[in-house]
Amino acid sequence: MSAAREGSDSRILRAAESFFHGFTQHRSRTHPYLISRSEGLTILHDAPRKKASDTRRSEAITIDRAPISIHSEAERLNAEHPRWSLGAIYSDDAQLPQVEAEFRALGYRLIAREALFVHDHLSVPSVNESLTQRISRWQEMEDYAAATGRKPYARKEIEGDDPQFRFYYSVSEGMIVGAVASIRTPADTFWVSNLWVTEEKRREGRATAMMAQLLTDNRSAGEGMTVLLSSKTGAHLYPKLGFEQIGTLLLYQPPR
Repeated sequence: MSAAREGSDSRILRAAESFFHGFTQHRSRTHPYLISRSEGLTILHDAPRKKASDTRRSEAITIDRAPISIHSEAERLNAEHPRWSLGAIYSDDAQLPQVEAEFRALGYRLIAREALFVHDHLSVPSVNESLTQRISRWQEMEDYAAATGRKPYARKEIEGDDPQFRFYYSVSEGMIVGAVASIRTPADTFWVSNLWVTEEKRREGRATAMMAQLLTDNRSAGEGMTVLLSSKTGAHLYPKLGFEQIGTLLLYQPPR
């Protein structure tokens, strides 16, 4: 573990672990997506494939490290993972301007900036049950997949008293217009995956209703933290639900 990471707050380290596990579990629905640790980096990557051309992009994730220390490992990453992006998590937003300037000087191109949010379940919002439903049976998941054209979760993942995935959706006039998933992780947290609402049905409280039900169920399940990454647009919603931003993820395309 790097000196910078040793100085990071244990809360952000736990949240990062939730991200690692939730992200890889979601991507593993089509092909195993693994977590490897190496020299202060966490690498999220495909398991070996029969056709190398099918390999998805790897993600190299760091926490509170100086850009130059990360760049020193770029040559090795280029050799081991021909297609990779860098996700750099920082717990102190005050250092971001300097960090971004250093990455630019090293030739990295900023792709996205996302807020890292956590919810400790101490207070969860009330649920509007008319705007959200939970999938708990396989037939419901099959119906959802048929209606939206999205890949269904596996039966074993959503059924039972303590499923790995809990899935929520919102319906308007018989049509599914939004959904979100909660993934239980080995970090004793829940990861929020793929919240969406169709554009014409936004600002009707549907995202709030689905998230409120998700948080209520997460708290009942006994885990102490719900974690998510959010774009600038979504970042306006989550504080209203009791989420706290504890860091920022900078996603970079590395120089070649």
